[in-house]
Amino acid sequence: MQSVHTLIVGGGAAGLACAKCLQDQGLHDFVILEQTGQVASKWRAHYDRLHLHTSKNWSELPGKKYPSDQPKYPPKAAVVQYLEEYAREHGLKPVFNTTVQHIERQADGLWQVQTNHETYTAHNLIMATGLNHTPKMPQYEGLGGYTGQLLHSSQYKNGQPFTGQKVLVVGFGNSGCEQAICLHEHGAFPSLSVRSGVNVLPRDILGMPVLEASKLTKWLPPKIADWINRPIVHFYIGDITKYGLRKHRYGPAEQLQKENRVPLLDIGTMRLIREGHITVYPNIQKIIGKTVRFEDGREQEFDAIIMATGYRHNLQSLLLLSDEQLADLKQPIHKQRFVGQDGLYLCGFYLSPNGMLHEIAHEAQFIAKEIRRSNA
Repeated sequence: MQSVHTLIVGGGAAGLACAKCLQDQGLHDFVILEQTGQVASKWRAHYDRLHLHTSKNWSELPGKKYPSDQPKYPPKAAVVQYLEEYAREHGLKPVFNTTVQHIERQADGLWQVQTNHETYTAHNLIMATGLNHTPKMPQYEGLGGYTGQLLHSSQYKNGQPFTGQKVLVVGFGNSGCEQAICLHEHGAFPSLSVRSGVNVLPRDILGMPVLEASKLTKWLPPKIADWINRPIVHFYIGDITKYGLRKHRYGPAEQLQKENRVPLLDIGTMRLIREGHITVYPNIQKIIGKTVRFEDGREQEFDAIIMATGYRHNLQSLLLLSDEQLADLKQPIHKQRFVGQDGLYLCGFYLSPNGMLHEIAHEAQFIAKEIRRSNA
């Protein structure tokens, strides 16, 4: 059994940032556990075309800038390299190929974490496994009998295997829409099944990344911020209802606050929809063989269906969190009521309007300061 002051579960951006910030606070007695054999495993597993949806300046972790020769929105490979260099430059050496099997808070107040190799005890436990852990697969009538290729967006790498095929992407998030672009670029015929109302934002406004521009209104109530931004968004995006999309009942900021769902940052999907290269359908009603029947009565055969329907975190499989604690994660960390309770910290689980990496950088600094303060 190994005893440490702070145990960090997860060797991705959140875990590495927390470790670096602990160092900055003079706290060096920590261990990082990583399930795979290398850092940035989730970034490595993403589809090939992926770029940061937030600018590099807005996505830096504490203690390291992106190289000046990188584009404003770095590609996946550059993000992986950045995280590799981040770990190396700060001397962060996770314990690799280590799977957490059981977590328990002992009577003496210490956390006991059992892995496939070792059992650890720690005063503080930082869970940094992130939101994108377990793929969500929706259920539709007849899906089990679908005779085409069925996959989750987490399994998609590029459009090459789908050249010449009709492919239905279910979902209208950033990953699904970028994968639809990728399919078109590889000569496939993509369609999108959009189950509910959506918000679409331009990625840039007058050359400024929209998430950075939004800081000008972030202190306003979300409903007011949406009202102010509506004419600008309409100027860049236009009327989405012309193309079979329904407007969300809330604006982008209010949607994020009330439903914990991010709007689409458009990087070309709307242009392809307008030009007829991507067809928009409503929700799926039923699947018969390779034929998909939609709620508006239209039917179409598809060679493949990609479920771009998001992920679940794995917190409940390891920790017995109350409903109140889970609801707490819908607030920024400085507003969370349970942060640090019993020495437990959660990093990378709040879906922020500022982008995940930007929020992780903030959370890591906050957590490290809280741990130092609790030791004072």
